[in-house]
Amino acid sequence: MSSVLDSKTDGFPSARPVRPLPRGRHITPDQAAEVARYVAQITAELGLMTRSARLDGLSYFLEMARIEAQTLAANGGRA
Repeated sequence: MSSVLDSKTDGFPSARPVRPLPRGRHITPDQAAEVARYVAQITAELGLMTRSARLDGLSYFLEMARIEAQTLAANGGRA
């Protein structure tokens, strides 16, 4: 039996992963904005999955995280 998570042709766009920073390096505002954009994309994809599965509580929290990430990305990675 196959899982919905096994399929690479599930219709969801693939997000580009962000490389982790080496230890001791500070993140720039541009890098923070890039991370926020990535988080917004991933939470949008997860939100689609949770809504399809009728996981309403989880969908709500993912939507809040997506909105916050989009706000941070729009503000150049600054709160």
